[in-house]
Amino acid sequence: MFTNIQWDKMILAFGETLYMTVVAGLVCFVLGLGLGLCLYVTDKDGLYENKWLNAVLTTVVNLFRAIPFVILIILLLPFTKQVVGTILGANAALPALIIGMSPFYARLVQVALREVDYGVIEAAKAMGASNWDIIFKVLIPESKPAWLGGLTSTVVSLVGFTAMAGVIGAGGLGNLAYLDGFQRGFEDVTLIATALILVLVFSFQWLGETTIAAIDKRSNIAKKPGQVKKGIAIVVSAVLFAGATVTVIYQATPEGDNTLIVGATAVPHAEILTAIQPLLAEQGIELKIVEFQDYVLPNKALAANEIDANYFQHEPYLTQEIAQNGYDIVSVSKVHIEPMGAYSNQYTNLADLPMNATVLMSNSVSDQSRILALLAGEGIITLSDGVDATTATFTDIVSNPKNLQFKYDIEAKLLPTAYQNDEAAVIFINTNYALEAGLNPEADSLLLEGGDSPYANIVVTRTDNQEDSKIKVLIEALHSQTAKDFIIEKYEGAVLPIE
Repeated sequence: MFTNIQWDKMILAFGETLYMTVVAGLVCFVLGLGLGLCLYVTDKDGLYENKWLNAVLTTVVNLFRAIPFVILIILLLPFTKQVVGTILGANAALPALIIGMSPFYARLVQVALREVDYGVIEAAKAMGASNWDIIFKVLIPESKPAWLGGLTSTVVSLVGFTAMAGVIGAGGLGNLAYLDGFQRGFEDVTLIATALILVLVFSFQWLGETTIAAIDKRSNIAKKPGQVKKGIAIVVSAVLFAGATVTVIYQATPEGDNTLIVGATAVPHAEILTAIQPLLAEQGIELKIVEFQDYVLPNKALAANEIDANYFQHEPYLTQEIAQNGYDIVSVSKVHIEPMGAYSNQYTNLADLPMNATVLMSNSVSDQSRILALLAGEGIITLSDGVDATTATFTDIVSNPKNLQFKYDIEAKLLPTAYQNDEAAVIFINTNYALEAGLNPEADSLLLEGGDSPYANIVVTRTDNQEDSKIKVLIEALHSQTAKDFIIEKYEGAVLPIE
């Protein structure tokens, strides 16, 4: 039971989730409380009524609340790089978490302040209280249970948002559940990660409710000094626990000259790198593997000097990325081939496809060219004479006898799910994602690319780093007999090592 769980990774992921939640929650509390107060006091009939300032603040709050969190993370990457100094890891998730959730909490604070009896405010004015006195001695104290309740809801929401932060390699329990649980099919990892997330959520909820009950004048608990002390002790304990976690996990430990950081997708790349870690260790090099969920960030992180190399892509995709983004990166070695495969729950042969059948593929342009070449090779379609198979597009199709309907608006990592849900007559799936989903490319595919494919997976580094001795040791290890034996035994022909 729980044989797939690496407890050191699970504990680290728990700490990362707690770190992101607590730090972002504290900053959201300060920013959200201040922004909520400004919204309230500048509103109509407010202490500092100002319709223009209120309109600006309202627009800002509504704008950032409306942007989906994953999109916000991507939009803020340049800002994150400038502020935090990195676009990877838990610290890189903090700007998006804070900017995304502070407006949410500000609205809750505004609502809490509106619940304060206006008669109390009028009474304070009649006694000669200044506006600042009203804010700090009436509004904030009287609405404290409500805005603390809002803070509890915000922190609980932050726990969920940390899972989405895995898009930028932020780590945490959500990211672990996706990479090790979903992609590698380790259900016990998903189960334990989910259980720990629930523990965090229930703990924050209980902590919030207990604290509110201890300070709410309407509560019986607040009338008992012992309970008040208990509430305070809980809060202090939680803060100390969070601080200890931060200290243990994020204490500054600069990477040494003997560390090589390589970005990779989970299967098979990260698994192959893990298999050769001992070989690099024998050469005095610590190989640190950063796992990515997508095909975009690994090159962005490499170009930004966040990692030393990446290992996930083929040459046509690299060419496309360089052309689109101007990256100064270069391939330094071909390592293996992951044959593209066609899968279907409805048919056992491509020739059996009916008229107007739907063919589903990824939104990667290089993958589309690859698939069109495969279909042309099987005689299902015909491409223009002389067209380069690695750059072929749908406009190059000159004959489509079955009038196949090509659908190519889905991320590559979602293709196995589409296959399981029978979303199309035939679905082309990258081998790494097929393996992660538990498919056997050799046995389950209708069509599998041959070993002569030009789409070999490569190691890529920055142009100014290609002569680095650690990169050369990495390449030597990836072509070692140890690596070849691992690939052959582990993937049984679904991944082919290159000599």
